[in-house]
Amino acid sequence: MPAARSLSRSPLWPVVERHLDELEATLEAWHDGLDAPDFNLGGLAELLESRVELHLDGLRVAGPAALEPVIWPMFFSMFETADESRAAAASLAVLTLAPTSAWGPLLDALGGNDDALTSGVTRALCLAQPAGLDGWLQTQIAAPESEAQPHRLAGLVRALADRGGSPRELTTLLTRPEPELLGAAAYAARHARDPASAHALAALLDHQDPRVRAEAIESGLIRQQRSAWAAAQAMAFEQHDPSTRRRALTWVAAIGDIELHERLLARLGACGDALELADLLWAASVCGRPAAVDLALAHLGDAKLGPLAGEVICAITGLTGEEEQLWQDRPLAEDGLPPLALDDLDADLTLSSDDLLPMPEPVALAQWWTQRRADLLSAPRLLAGQPWSSSNLLEQLRHGPLRRNHALGLELAVRSAGLAQVNTRTWVAQQVRALGATSSDTITLVRGLGVQDG
Repeated sequence: MPAARSLSRSPLWPVVERHLDELEATLEAWHDGLDAPDFNLGGLAELLESRVELHLDGLRVAGPAALEPVIWPMFFSMFETADESRAAAASLAVLTLAPTSAWGPLLDALGGNDDALTSGVTRALCLAQPAGLDGWLQTQIAAPESEAQPHRLAGLVRALADRGGSPRELTTLLTRPEPELLGAAAYAARHARDPASAHALAALLDHQDPRVRAEAIESGLIRQQRSAWAAAQAMAFEQHDPSTRRRALTWVAAIGDIELHERLLARLGACGDALELADLLWAASVCGRPAAVDLALAHLGDAKLGPLAGEVICAITGLTGEEEQLWQDRPLAEDGLPPLALDDLDADLTLSSDDLLPMPEPVALAQWWTQRRADLLSAPRLLAGQPWSSSNLLEQLRHGPLRRNHALGLELAVRSAGLAQVNTRTWVAQQVRALGATSSDTITLVRGLGVQDG
């Protein structure tokens, strides 16, 4: 009879390698799921987050012994491939298995001026749960080596903010000249409450870089700064930078009153630019006004805008994709490859969240709305077919499409004056706990942006 295998023997490295490879694939799918129109928190947890945790457990069973033969080789290979998904998985594995003293290579990746690596490592720093990580981030932010490397420092600050913290040096960081670092510091400022950082944040509301300005405005809205609300309206209606347009329109759609919503819908009705129309349709779906549905009908038959127009109807009325007669299959891509001379080899073939929306059946969906229009047109702001309320907002965050949770999460943060800030890009389990700890009593139906500007 063969002897029983000793538990002290080395792990089967091919099995450990398989866990690491599967971690990379499932973590990428999980991350994409956070923007999916057909996932909610429960679905993402059941189908993908549980699998990510399974492969992390497989690595934990192997323990630190897996670092040299398996983990570190993948980690260092990411410097050659510059692959964001690999960077996230390898960094998460390092943070899960390696002691704090061995985390130095993460700093090298953050300081390398490669956006894909920075994004992947920052994502891992947000998700990892080792003891002492928050303190390590604070220490590295304060280190002289980080001060001289703004790219690295920005990644560290953003990771700490993703975990719900703000650096002790926040006020100083809000005066740095580098736009990337300023944006990270402005983002982290939503978790601070001191007057000094509020004053420094207000100074960034008209920064020349639209990304810095957007981060400052959002944090200012959460901190109830009047000047941030004025800047938000100006950015939405007067400054038309395509890179931040949808984000700015979302602010006035989420927390504006009926006058601002009417202004938003008037712009939608008069717009003739396809790219701007896409952003306006998204904002119309957030504003929740039934009048937005009438404007969306005109775009149901458009191959690009039709799905967004359908989303307007769903978000406001509560319609789902379960009524199959109201939706159609997306057209299949043409078979074969284009001639080499016409093939854009640098084109980004990644599907956006917009591309994943269902394609409406224009006539059927318009008829569906006609039958219900009289009952809903005079209603106030609606969220999934119900009048907007604090309890309905929390319900949609718990059970609605994840694609919409980022806008709803920001609205929750603003309407609670920062008391309820749920990171909608972290583990489902953490989001569920945060939502469970949030009382609807902390959420106000009015803007309430009335505190001093610092």
